[in-house]
Amino acid sequence: MTVESSSIPKGLNRGETCGFTIRAWVALPAIQATSATLNGSVYSGSAVTTAYFEWGQTTNLATTTTAFAIPPDLNTNTTAAPLTNLSPATVYYYRVAATNSFGAAYGQVRQFQTVAPLLLGLSLHSGGGVQLDFTGTAGGSYDLLFSTNLTLWSYLGPATNIGSNNFRFVESSTTDFPARFYRVLVH
Repeated sequence: MTVESSSIPKGLNRGETCGFTIRAWVALPAIQATSATLNGSVYSGSAVTTAYFEWGQTTNLATTTTAFAIPPDLNTNTTAAPLTNLSPATVYYYRVAATNSFGAAYGQVRQFQTVAPLLLGLSLHSGGGVQLDFTGTAGGSYDLLFSTNLTLWSYLGPATNIGSNNFRFVESSTTDFPARFYRVLVH
């Protein structure tokens, strides 16, 4: 079986042993504070194959997702498994696994980190307007939106990383509105 795995489906590591191929990755937009979606692909060849993901907070991978059957197929079958009730700002390890009549294959152990919950602080900025400070995840990208009615939202711009997973956005035009609501988008 051929085992392939990667944090994204490019630049895969390969190793030959007997008859089917597996790959695994986590799409970054699918990672939230308390959930993530594991993605994988399995080429089962001529045998019915059972595939699943192993995962956990250590490389021991103590938990498995529900197994799913992959019919004999000469095409690669893409699979996904949602994980819920995860802890925020926590590193998780995972790999895809598959078994069939040729044996078992295990992908390389990979990791992802759930995002930190946003803790938002709002204050008046010394130059006028409003300053929004919040915590985020290192390497994260955040955009600010505003609304005056909680229905229609308008883009304000990106937040600035001010270090130590802290982000800031200063809006100077808020004095024109009787009520203003803010939303932070995580990318």
